[in-house]
Amino acid sequence: MDIRPTCVWAGLIVGSFALLVHASMRELHTTFDANGVRATGPGHRKRCAWSDLTDLIIVRTSKKKTGKVVKRSHLDLTFRDGVQILTGRDHSRPTDFWEAPAAFASQQSGLAIRRVER
Repeated sequence: MDIRPTCVWAGLIVGSFALLVHASMRELHTTFDANGVRATGPGHRKRCAWSDLTDLIIVRTSKKKTGKVVKRSHLDLTFRDGVQILTGRDHSRPTDFWEAPAAFASQQSGLAIRRVER
């Protein structure tokens, strides 16, 4: 009896599951609340207060290493201790998606929102 076809199917199932788990673990989840920003992900758990926020930027476009400019808006938060949190580098969201979270962060921290093209 040849078990190779069964091993191939089992390998495909286990490999697919491993890829899904890996992809979900690489995701960094960022939560804003009245106390500050909480960023959690694989091996990464950070809580930053709004009073420590030093820079609040909405980035509209980014330049790839190849030199190509892509529309991929995201929010860039920099804190006093040097921690930088980049949220939402997803090109499927509308360009004005980050206006409301940035306004909330601006209100909580007292910083003005900067908008840049990179």
